[in-house]
Amino acid sequence: MTIRLGILGAVHSHLSGKVRAITSGAAGDMEIAGAFEANPAVRSQREADPIYSGIRWVPRAEDLLADDTIQGIIIDGEIWQFLGDAKQSLLAGKHVYLEKPAGTSLEAYREVLDIAAARQLVVLMAYHFRNSPPFQLLYRLTREGLLGDVFSIRGRIGKGKSSYDRWLESMPYPGHIMFEMCGHLIDPMVAVLGRPRRVSPFLRSDFRRPESGDGPIMMPVRDIPDEAAGQPFVDNSLAVLEWDRAMAVVESAGMEVGAQRRLEVLGTEGTLVIEPPGGTQARLHLEAAAGGFEAGWQTVDGGDWAGFVVDLHDLAAAIRGERMLPFGPVHDFVVQETLLRASGAL
Repeated sequence: MTIRLGILGAVHSHLSGKVRAITSGAAGDMEIAGAFEANPAVRSQREADPIYSGIRWVPRAEDLLADDTIQGIIIDGEIWQFLGDAKQSLLAGKHVYLEKPAGTSLEAYREVLDIAAARQLVVLMAYHFRNSPPFQLLYRLTREGLLGDVFSIRGRIGKGKSSYDRWLESMPYPGHIMFEMCGHLIDPMVAVLGRPRRVSPFLRSDFRRPESGDGPIMMPVRDIPDEAAGQPFVDNSLAVLEWDRAMAVVESAGMEVGAQRRLEVLGTEGTLVIEPPGGTQARLHLEAAAGGFEAGWQTVDGGDWAGFVVDLHDLAAAIRGERMLPFGPVHDFVVQETLLRASGAL
C-alpha cells in the first residue's frame, strides 16, 4: 500500500530532507499528494527549488485535509502553527509527522496527543537524531546496563555566530535558542533517565555588536501569536536537570564559532561520548569488556544513516499497523514538558 502524505506548512528547514527522502524513493512506497503554504513568499521559494519539482501546491489547507486518499500530514510550518495544524489534521482523520519542538503550549500538545489516542492515529515527532547509530548505541548500552548507573549527562548543541541575525528572526518563542535547539538532547536525557524532578534554566542575552551598544540585542516584532517581541534575545543558555541519583546539563548559544555539538553520558561502568549527535561514530570506554565491546576506549562506527528516511519508515510501518512507534506519546510529552521548563516557560 502506497502511503500518500500531504505537507501542511513549508517553512521549516528540515522539510527539504523529508521531501528528498520521499521523492527519491529512499523512504519506500510513499508519495507526496499535495502541499499547502499560506505565506506567498515561502511558497514561491519552495516552488523554485528543484527539490520540490512536481509537487502539487493547493490553495487551501482544507484541500489536503478533505482528501480521503491522504493518510498522513507532514507539519512543517512555523512553530506557533504546529499544534493548530496538527489538531486539524488529526480531526480530519490523518496521521501526523510533527516537526519539533511541539509548539509552545503544553496543554495544546496534550490535547493533540489525546485526540490522536482517541482516534487511534499516530503522531511522530521529528527528533531524527533518535535514529542515528550513536543514539541507538546509547539506548542499547543503557538498556543492557553496560554503562552501569548513569549519573551524569552533558550535552551542547550550538548555532554559529555568522547567522545570528537569522536566529534572531526565526526564534520568537520562550527560551529562544534553548527552545529551538535543546530538545534534540533533552530527548535522549529523558529516554535514559525519565522525567527530571527539577529543571533549573539559566537564560542569558550576552552577545553584543558594536552598533548595538552595551545593552542586549532585542527580539524584532513579527506580529505573530505569543511572540516575545521587545524582549532580550536568549543567545546563551544552559539548563540543569536533576533526578534522584543523576543530573544533566544541556547548553546552547547562538554566537558560537565552530558550533560545538556533543553529548557525554557517564555511568558507573562506562562512558559514551557522541560528537556530533547527528554523526555515525561514538567513543566508548568500558571498565570491563562486555556486550561484544572491549575494555577501555574504543571508537564505535554505526555506518551511514539517513534520519528522515528512518523516520518515514517508522511512520509508514505505524500507519500500516505493522509496529508501534519506537517512542510513544508519554515519552514525547515528558520531553516537551522538560524543554518548556528548560526554556523558562513553565
